[in-house]
Amino acid sequence: PAAALAPGTPFSPSTPTPKYEMRTFSIGHAGFLTLGAFALTSAALCTPTAGVLDNKNTDDTPLIEADQAIPPGTVFVEGGNTKVGTKANSIEELLQTESYQGLARTLDGETPQHTVKVAPFFIGKYEVTNEQYLQFVNATGHRPPEHWGQEAIIAAQTEFGKNEAEKAKAATDAGEKYVRQRWNDVLKQQWWSENWSKVDWSIPKGLENAPVVFVDHEDASQYCEWAGVRLPTEEEWIHAGRADKDQWFPWGDEWDAQGRAHTSEIGRKKLFPVGSFANGASPYGVQDMSGSVWEWTSSPYSSYPKFKPNKYKVKKTGRKSEPLEPTPKWDANQRVVMGGAFQFGLIAARLTTRRATDRTQTTDGLGFRVAVSATPGRDKAAAIWSGLIRNSLA
Repeated sequence: PAAALAPGTPFSPSTPTPKYEMRTFSIGHAGFLTLGAFALTSAALCTPTAGVLDNKNTDDTPLIEADQAIPPGTVFVEGGNTKVGTKANSIEELLQTESYQGLARTLDGETPQHTVKVAPFFIGKYEVTNEQYLQFVNATGHRPPEHWGQEAIIAAQTEFGKNEAEKAKAATDAGEKYVRQRWNDVLKQQWWSENWSKVDWSIPKGLENAPVVFVDHEDASQYCEWAGVRLPTEEEWIHAGRADKDQWFPWGDEWDAQGRAHTSEIGRKKLFPVGSFANGASPYGVQDMSGSVWEWTSSPYSSYPKFKPNKYKVKKTGRKSEPLEPTPKWDANQRVVMGGAFQFGLIAARLTTRRATDRTQTTDGLGFRVAVSATPGRDKAAAIWSGLIRNSLA
């Protein structure tokens, strides 16, 4: 199992033990469990019978003890207590920097700090890459991220502008008024959703092992369901980043990203391959949890237990200290994204930063990593329950 954590290494169970069946594949930096990765019954029970349970194992698939296997591409995160959120006095200290005061509403949403018990689980050592996401797209016919079709989108934008110019001219010639439409993100996303299957697209050169971006919450969730995994919760994500420590970043409290994370302080707009900042690893060895891209979680953007709006005393240039009373805009339809991104500074790359995000949002700085429950089959069962059974007559 340890070999499965090495980039590009296939995972091949070597000890046959007829209990749980595991099928895996290896793509890019890490392999992930395929759909239905763990079969909850023995291979014998999967053999067609006429109502008789035959003990003969006619399937040659290698079998291993489930509790001996680390899901490929993941690291094991021990369960335990973790501090979630930030103390109000720490937020007040941050707000003394005037450029941060516009973030007061978001920062206040991190309070109060509280302790959460997290069960053992596995989490992706790296963010899901373009190369891995391509396997999902090819297998399911799911819409690829829009930046894979940048040339086609630019051509569509040019054609759109040309058509609008012709309409405006025709209206002018007819003595009529015409308000030209402007190409925007909404039109771009709509065009891509309707036309991606009709044009050429590919992973941008050099970004094969960079984090996949331009994926909304549904895209990330469907990838996870296909792979037999899931998105992490906010609390799991924080625990994977800091364990039982109360620290700002995966590497500690050092306010310096040099050699540790891809944030705006570096000044580079092109994403690095995953795992490029080994010195920024978490206590569990999880990579790229600060900077790079924001990461989807499954958690709604709701207030923490016992939340009360805080009043902060802040300094303003040329003025006396004055109170700042932000009020977070809670919205359980939104989802929490974590970790900051390459366009943002270190204040966003803190492990406690929780950003409210519409589930339909896609950007060049928003991706995800996967999580796996410690109980075999639990995640697939949850997906079947949620997607197929809960709202049906079953």
